[in-house]
Amino acid sequence: MANRAVSKTGLIPAKAFEYEQSHLIKLPPFLQPPYLTHQRSTDQYGYASFDGNFYWVPGTKRYEVTIFQYSSCLKIYHNRKLLTQYQLPPDGVKNEVFYPEGLPKPEYKPKDRKKPTQAEEKKLRAVSGEVNAYLNFALNPKGQQKHRFIRELFGLYQKTSRPIFLKTIERALKYRITDMKTIERIALLQLGDSAYEMGADTLSYNPFYRHLLPITSINPICWEWCRHTGFEKEIYPFLLGLFACFIMDE
Repeated sequence: MANRAVSKTGLIPAKAFEYEQSHLIKLPPFLQPPYLTHQRSTDQYGYASFDGNFYWVPGTKRYEVTIFQYSSCLKIYHNRKLLTQYQLPPDGVKNEVFYPEGLPKPEYKPKDRKKPTQAEEKKLRAVSGEVNAYLNFALNPKGQQKHRFIRELFGLYQKTSRPIFLKTIERALKYRITDMKTIERIALLQLGDSAYEMGADTLSYNPFYRHLLPITSINPICWEWCRHTGFEKEIYPFLLGLFACFIMDE
């Protein structure tokens, strides 16, 4: 077929190929796979963001980089020089930080990385059904303030005992309270029923309870008197509540 003349010109393909072969450019055995390019700036810590994740660019300079997106990997270039490359994470992975293999991790995290609170919220909801009900009530109107509220509430959960935290949330839910300062004040007042049983040494172990130490350490006579008289259950909780109101108003 290649040696048969075609069309009215009588051109024979085989002979035409022999003539044109010296003018053809031989293709390499491996072709560059298709890719998309994305222009990115690196932040002050050297991270370039792409598709909701952060990729660290080695070095101390902060470049304008070009990210080449392939089907399975990313390559980061600056002025046509390859700086680093990464395997693409699985679908659905977001807000993660990636570093080149074999290099020490940088000291700082990306500047604009989001700080979700799903883990803290999940732990709080697992504490009890009442805490779960309170979160359903309190988080509904929070909007963008939701994450800060969860972090502060989770911090209170870590700093207080479980019974006191549950009593605090029970009272906050009963009176529909969402202000964290008020919730912390409630927690301090709840200590009035149980802190007199702990003693000053026990209180000092917990940073949250250290607010109460001025009563127990600055005035040990008051502490000992409350502990050894028959009125400690009435008087000492009153002192705790009074001091809680004082420190929350500072």
